[in-house]
Amino acid sequence: MKTQRRKRAVKRKSVGTKSWEVVKVVLDDDVAAYFRRSGRGWQSRITAALRKAAKRKRA
Repeated sequence: MKTQRRKRAVKRKSVGTKSWEVVKVVLDDDVAAYFRRSGRGWQSRITAALRKAAKRKRA
């Protein structure tokens, strides 16, 4: 059963030139609530925040 879950978790889809991967991330309640309150597209905003943090870390 774990194998089936893992296979699902690494599926990648392509949207135009961008691709994405479905992953499970555990967030603190307040962080999840903050992004959810911002409305539709909250998952994309989490991605943007993570990307910004990763760029800052690389620099």
